[in-house]
Amino acid sequence: MIQSFRALLIDSRGRLSAYCFPSSTCLLDHATWGNDGVNYIASLLVGKLFRVAWVGDMSRMRPTLIDRDLYRYVRNRCVPAYDINRTTSFNLWGLYFVNHTKRSYIDCTRYFCDAGGENGFTDSWVLHPLPLLTAIGNGRGEDDYCGINQELVGSWAMDMISFSIFAPDEYKQMNYVFYEGPRRDVPSLFEMSADYDLSLHMLESKRLR
Repeated sequence: MIQSFRALLIDSRGRLSAYCFPSSTCLLDHATWGNDGVNYIASLLVGKLFRVAWVGDMSRMRPTLIDRDLYRYVRNRCVPAYDINRTTSFNLWGLYFVNHTKRSYIDCTRYFCDAGGENGFTDSWVLHPLPLLTAIGNGRGEDDYCGINQELVGSWAMDMISFSIFAPDEYKQMNYVFYEGPRRDVPSLFEMSADYDLSLHMLESKRLR
């Protein structure tokens, strides 16, 4: 059985919002670096703290993470994410994905390179860390994520998270990565590039134009 996933956001004042992906309901259909709907939701988290869960149909079997009322809200009150911002130039390049509950963070640029991406503006197929780290119910349906670090999927669900342009002091950097296929034993593109700092500067300049 294929399960659909919807995004639940709870801000610091307890206000709820929910988003769905009508044309790509399966987790791996929309959990990609270049997905406009996912990136719209990620843009809401820049500099703002939210509790986030990517709620699957089977998440009702995990009542400790999401109760029946929240499950019903996500099912009945979600709005299409892609209709709100059908196209966007926003992506995670140059940002840090911060978990304030666990006091840890991910360098999104390093994540992208470790996942096999080569160009942060065109390689839209790289898996997006936001849906995967916050997914509830993964592994209970067909077409769920079953690749590298599957045990980490959902480990940030309902934690207080945000995206930032700065790496937070006194937080631990986590070098998480998600991709499907055999484990890579070669150094990541991030580690191999002697010109990484220059490339980052050039790409960041391009982004700000």
